[in-house]
Amino acid sequence: MSTMVQESELQHEIEKTAKREGRFGWANYFAAYFVALLALAGSIAATILVAYEVQKSITAFVAAIPATAIAVTKIFNFERRSLYHWRKSKKIRGLLRKLKYEGVDTKIVSREFTKIETETLDEWIAFGVGDKGDEE
Repeated sequence: MSTMVQESELQHEIEKTAKREGRFGWANYFAAYFVALLALAGSIAATILVAYEVQKSITAFVAAIPATAIAVTKIFNFERRSLYHWRKSKKIRGLLRKLKYEGVDTKIVSREFTKIETETLDEWIAFGVGDKGDEE
């Protein structure tokens, strides 16, 4: 396979991966805001339901929304996941620039791409794991 074909294929793979990671970052970012807004709306709604003395079972259900939202946020950690994906996307886009504008050899960029893929796997945020201080 010619060097130009290899470079083009590698460039396509890098672009595809960077876009995917960027989309995952935005999806997690919007999920974080959605859950936060859901918690806020649940809290406001529960307050209104109590003020108007609505049926206790309905009020209890709505009042549970904020706590559920906090649990979901703690378990899925959307904000940290969005940062993870954006950081990975930025690293990969840096490789694309090396390939396109700096004339770095395809083999070197390919090795760096593999290294980023494997190293960032170690940075993945597991379900239910909070900040470093929370793990104790």
